[in-house]
Amino acid sequence: MTAQGPIHRAPLIGGRKSVGQVTRDICLLLEERPRTRWWIAFALAATALLGGAAAVLYQISVGIGTWGLNNTVGWAFDITNFVFWIGIGHAGTLIPDVALPRGQAASVSPDVALPRGQAASVSA
Repeated sequence: MTAQGPIHRAPLIGGRKSVGQVTRDICLLLEERPRTRWWIAFALAATALLGGAAAVLYQISVGIGTWGLNNTVGWAFDITNFVFWIGIGHAGTLIPDVALPRGQAASVSPDVALPRGQAASVSA
């Protein structure tokens, strides 16, 4: 609620469905057997997983020469890549946690309306 009054939004579910009908519609997706498209997507994902596992095993058996790096001391790419992705992960959790105590809404969904002066953070 704001000083002018409550914020009115459009309903999230159109039509005149009861709570039970909405629950049945959602649960139907989980209770029915997977269709052909799901099995095709699953097979592609499993193939990609096996390909990645084979690439890791090949790299472990052959060494970092698989990257085209033949210098035995040259781990710069490996270490830089690791540090980069760890830094991205830390930034994703650090920025909202730093902004929250300062009263800033760093990670608020666009459809969330907060009272003036109240902040929200999605990080857990």
